[in-house]
Amino acid sequence: MRKIITVMLHRGLVMMIVGLLSVLRLSAQQHTITSFAPTCSYANEVVTITGTNFSGITDVRFGGTSAQSFTVVNSTTITAVVASGTTGSVAVLKNGYPTATRAGFTYFNFPTITSIATDFGGYWNTNTTNNSQIFPNNSHNLLSFQYNGTTYSTGVNDNTLTSQGVNFTPGNFKA
Repeated sequence: MRKIITVMLHRGLVMMIVGLLSVLRLSAQQHTITSFAPTCSYANEVVTITGTNFSGITDVRFGGTSAQSFTVVNSTTITAVVASGTTGSVAVLKNGYPTATRAGFTYFNFPTITSIATDFGGYWNTNTTNNSQIFPNNSHNLLSFQYNGTTYSTGVNDNTLTSQGVNFTPGNFKA
């Protein structure tokens, strides 16, 4: 009789532990991503990710690159700062669960302007070999800029650019 009671107690304890583990497993569920915004970003910008079950998140990635930082705001919202990244899916990781992903993220590099020209002193550009200690200020007009190897006119004074021998793509850019 004593053995039966002992076996029943052990069996009851095992069932109680299994039940407790099931309850714990239910409280920590698979996470999902329903959306994120913006869908295009540069480094150091914040992206808001919405979904479900975000407690316990261990990493956020943009195109396979870990976020610079992230904050789990609540169980349905994460804010993440984009690091220098890559285009691809947004991924949210939680230990013990498959990675939640959502396609459609585009990473942009900051555009690099390699040269500018203004009407300071008649004509001035950043590649002038006779550099002066005096630089243009906001009382002068931007005539052109070079981006990705192409010089674009701003449309302010194309005649000055032509007289200086500048090859340019005409434009009409406004600030």
